[in-house]
Amino acid sequence: MTTDAVIDVDKRTNGNAPATSAVHNPYGSAPGSGVTLPPGYQPTPSVKNKNNYFPQSEPLGPDEMRIIFMGSQPWPPRQTQAGTCIMVELGNGKRFFFDFGPGCLRNIIANQVPVPEINDIFLTHLHLDHYADIPYLWQFAPFNGRWKPLRIHGPSSSRPELGTRAMVDHMAQMGLWTSIQAQGMPLHDGYEFEVNEFDFRDDGGVCYDKDGVVITHWRRSHAADGASAYRLDWNGLSFVWTGDGKPDNLTAHYAKGVDVFVTEMAVDIVRLWALKQGVSPFMGAFTVDNFHTTHYAFGYLANLVQPRLAMATTSLSTANW
Repeated sequence: MTTDAVIDVDKRTNGNAPATSAVHNPYGSAPGSGVTLPPGYQPTPSVKNKNNYFPQSEPLGPDEMRIIFMGSQPWPPRQTQAGTCIMVELGNGKRFFFDFGPGCLRNIIANQVPVPEINDIFLTHLHLDHYADIPYLWQFAPFNGRWKPLRIHGPSSSRPELGTRAMVDHMAQMGLWTSIQAQGMPLHDGYEFEVNEFDFRDDGGVCYDKDGVVITHWRRSHAADGASAYRLDWNGLSFVWTGDGKPDNLTAHYAKGVDVFVTEMAVDIVRLWALKQGVSPFMGAFTVDNFHTTHYAFGYLANLVQPRLAMATTSLSTANW
């Protein structure tokens, strides 16, 4: 499996259930057979072993949420890791994608997600490492049966040309060869876009409210006006993806008490970047100091949020190890 990580979350346990005395080996497995969890620790009845995840083999309960990292690494490109993308599946059948970085589409398809169901993409900001696979999806999804517009949700900006709608308009121009080819064919509607550009200044505003799913957003400090974080609430469960940016009070407020808190983190080892990638120490330090969250800042922010589970993705990498 090339997927970065899989998390199942439900409301039945807070992850601290005690092991029963009936289980002789608390990990329930022989040497070399992987880590098998005893009943008290199983996040869902279907998850017997945390060593492997087999797509579509673990049914999602009606009260559960599944979070899969389809990619988490912006640079440098790797054979085994894709750009930032987090897929959230809900027990009511809904599926959402938060960011859509380069290489993530191959992992989504490897997880046996039907191509027509790859929709509702929420962008945190418009750096290419967070949306570069959208043109690839846009070109081929209608060919595979998505004969309706591609829905993209994202922030505005203080300058119209830096907002989500402007980016999508330019993407459509970039793909004219594809959309002109489809004219007069039944799949033509699949080359339309449905853009939900919300006001980036509306901290705590709702950008999605349907079928019991509510997604809110707030501003983040990252390079230009418009970077936004998201919180998804459904059925008593919640998930936050901050996107890139500096640690901030808005995130501490709007993410408070969330079940799964995911934010970015840049490890401050700029001299190693220089050795392994050729990044000048000045550029590395300038980037970390102005645009990203360091490891100690991540810990401080997570302590303010107090989630059930806190996770960090790598916003900048040291090298291909």
